[in-house]
Amino acid sequence: HSNLAAVLAKSGRMPEAETEFEAGRRLKPDDAVARHGWGNALTQAGRPGEAFAEFEASLKLQPDDPVTHYDYGAALAATGRLAEALGQYSEAVRLRPDYAEAQNNLGNMFLALGHPAEAIPHYQVALGLMPNQAGICNNLGLALARAGRMQEAAAQFEAAVRFDPNNQEARTNLARAHSVLRGETPKN
Repeated sequence: HSNLAAVLAKSGRMPEAETEFEAGRRLKPDDAVARHGWGNALTQAGRPGEAFAEFEASLKLQPDDPVTHYDYGAALAATGRLAEALGQYSEAVRLRPDYAEAQNNLGNMFLALGHPAEAIPHYQVALGLMPNQAGICNNLGLALARAGRMQEAAAQFEAAVRFDPNNQEARTNLARAHSVLRGETPKN
């Protein structure tokens, strides 16, 4: 039932997916994978708040699953619950330090919460695990810039543009970094 529910949810047929998921839950109430999968389906359907209970149920059954912590963090972040998301991403990284996406998103939470210095090492780890990723370079550049390390930030923005020449955000950040380094007031 959970596989069919996932396929139905992915195709946008949420009422049918919910029926299948409920049928599966009646048969196997302690299926952590199904609960996690339904949490993801709800999040992807734009219903992250409804996904919380599914992720929590999955984590009660499999508390050491870094992917469930990561996905729960994404649902929390989608609803603006950044401090709680930070906790879930932290746990995902504790359980699996080589989880590049979790390292990156943990950095994102630190940055969003106004702690760029704490974000930097997580972006660095993510970049070490997934080199040549423009998005991670751009994120690291933002954290470095907010930490007052503009020369290093500019280097990361340059790398982001080199890896993805069409990344407009990185291009804009690079231009701003160069303006600051020249002593100009950057344009918004």
